Formats: sequence, C-alpha cells, structure tokens
Amino acid sequence: MKFHFSFFLLFCQLYFYCQVSNVGGPISVNLNKNSKEIQEILLPSFNLQQRLLEDEDLSFEKSTPFRFGYVHEVLFDLDNNGTWFNVKNGRIWKIIFKSENALSINITFSKFNLPFGAHLHLYNQDAKHFVGAYTSFNNNTNNSLGTDLVKGERVVVELFEPMEAFGESI
Repeated sequence: MKFHFSFFLLFCQLYFYCQVSNVGGPISVNLNKNSKEIQEILLPSFNLQQRLLEDEDLSFEKSTPFRFGYVHEVLFDLDNNGTWFNVKNGRIWKIIFKSENALSINITFSKFNLPFGAHLHLYNQDAKHFVGAYTSFNNNTNNSLGTDLVKGERVVVELFEPMEAFGESI
C-alpha cells in the first residue's frame, strides 16, 4: 500500500510542477487578426552551413559543449515593441520574430513575471505548432523563462493580460 501511495504522491507532484498549463490555446488565433498589423522583427541572418562545419571541427576537440542553436540577443519589451489590442475580458500583446531558414526558434525571457490570469503562448506562422501556456505558475525568483522550441523560421509571441491585471506583466 505504501508503494502505491508514494507513487500517487510523486505523480501529483510532477503534475502540479509541470512547466506548461493548458488554458485553451492562444486567444487571437480565432480572432482572424491580420498578421500585417503585428510588428515583425527580422533577425540578422547567419550561415547555417558554416556553423555546422564549425561544429564538426569543434567536435573533435571535445573541450567545448555541442552548440544547441544560434543566439540572437535582442532587447524588446511590452511598452515599446509589439502590438497591443483589446479583446473581451482583457488585451493581447503580439510580436513576430523571423529568422530566415531557421529550423526552430525558442526564446529566453530575461524579464518574466506574469500576474494571475495572464498567459503567454508561442506559435509558428500557421498556428499549427504552439507551446504554452506559460502563466504566473512559471514565475520564479530569477524572473526569467526559457521556452520550448517552436518549429519554423517564424515565431509569434502572444501574451494575454486580463482586465484586472493591465500593466502588471513583465
């Protein structure tokens, strides 16, 4: 009996501490909002084949870790970038990042803190692959968040902020 009970507690603990919450997907996908109205940021290009050759040369040394991807450091925030629009019960902020010929994109937020009821999704251009929702449950003492990968060369970042929490998201 102890084994089953311990297993159940472990399962509950894993369930309650998972990174992603399901709040029904990104809200704007069903609003038919024209993507031309959303700010799109074209990231600097890079030569993927050259990077792969560099990685092949470095793999013989074994002194450096394998490269996960190519880092584009950018500085964007909710006040000065992206597009806000009002919806029933709140508002949505969106921005699109494009990295030509990228296989996938993930984002690391150096400032991340959401109020209760807010949620963040990332998805590809046709909204067939999305990650999230990231919610206040994902807040941490570092005020940062690293997301899962989104397939494709374009990623849409969408934040829903409920009416009672306007301006509280970081």
